[in-house]
Amino acid sequence: MRIGAFAKQFSVTIETIRYYMELGLLIPVKQDAQYRFHDGCVDDMNWILELKQLRFSMQDIQKIMSFKRISQFADNDDLEYFVGLLQEQKQLLQEESSQLNRSIALLEEKIRTTRKLAPPTLQTGVPLSFIPMLACPSCNQPLAVENASLFGQHLLEARLHCRCGYFAEIKEGILLTSSVAASPMQDYFIYDQDIFPELSPGWISLMEKGSQWIYTSLQQNMGPRQIMLQTNVEVYVFPPKYLAQLPSDTLYVFTANSLMMLKKLKGKLEHLNPKLQVLYIVNNDLRLPLQNGCISLVIDTLSFNDFSLYANSWPLAHLLPYLQEDARIFGTYMYYQHQSRSLQNLHALYPDSHPQNIEPDYIANQLLANGFSACMREELGSLTEPGRYLDYHLNQDRLYLASYQAERIAIPSPDTIRK
Repeated sequence: MRIGAFAKQFSVTIETIRYYMELGLLIPVKQDAQYRFHDGCVDDMNWILELKQLRFSMQDIQKIMSFKRISQFADNDDLEYFVGLLQEQKQLLQEESSQLNRSIALLEEKIRTTRKLAPPTLQTGVPLSFIPMLACPSCNQPLAVENASLFGQHLLEARLHCRCGYFAEIKEGILLTSSVAASPMQDYFIYDQDIFPELSPGWISLMEKGSQWIYTSLQQNMGPRQIMLQTNVEVYVFPPKYLAQLPSDTLYVFTANSLMMLKKLKGKLEHLNPKLQVLYIVNNDLRLPLQNGCISLVIDTLSFNDFSLYANSWPLAHLLPYLQEDARIFGTYMYYQHQSRSLQNLHALYPDSHPQNIEPDYIANQLLANGFSACMREELGSLTEPGRYLDYHLNQDRLYLASYQAERIAIPSPDTIRK
């Protein structure tokens, strides 16, 4: 019979039959440029399938089939030799079975101890240290606080408002701005367990490399009493494990479009270090209820890339009022080379995105347009398969990740110019 019929008879693919032929396990007759599988091939295939069921390796199956072809198992010595091979395999499987049973027992113990690691229920909210920094994004006047519910040094519930008409509220320790009345710009977030299968290990490893770069840079540059901001944390957030190791007097502000994302992040940070001073803000337009000039550090782990997917504007331009004069930015950003098919796909899927987003000069041009420049930049790596999480990515296109540190451009004083 021909190869197709032979494969069908044994419910395997033609590719499998060709593989067995390459190994010399099947030796059909070639007639008229086609292979014909005879009764001997049927017998060999039955042996191969039986030996596979006995969990022999392909290398061992080759040896057994070779011995069968030479000896034909024609006398007792041949049969005893084969019985010896079967007994060795039985002993090997018994050892594997014992190892599997030990592994199962260890898994059961790990499940039991892991469940005991469930973090305790903590009741934290907006730290009172942030209250003087809360201000109207329209007129920068202090926000009035009403109907406040306190727990220790945290504000759990409250209504915030300004005489100009701006309002916001605090629920379960998270600040919700009035902009969240509109639909969120995206319906995904990095801590959603349904998203995990869409993340490639290569992309996660590359992002971890970027987080390590940022953490090292922060250790070398952080002073006392810093106020750190990261926006758009849905796409990727600076890992909580690093925040817990930074100076204890640091204040943190995280913003996101997704309330669920901030609840998840809040739970993780409370578990790792409940003493961290953190303000969580649900917001989608970067008009933040913060006092002008209060932020000293900005963390950008693809935050700017993410904002520019949905807005034809520089995110840094929206953040400028909140930054101190000596504010610095530490971040990572993705980009494709010009003429990449994925860039074209991105603008087709996100027609309102910034035209330079995820291009090589996106960060440099944004920084320059807003009075900053990169004092340090490093290429971290690239990959072609980041996963379905990046829905605009087309296979075989290469996606790059770079890190940067940025500072304000020094403007010479008139006296310096005259000299």
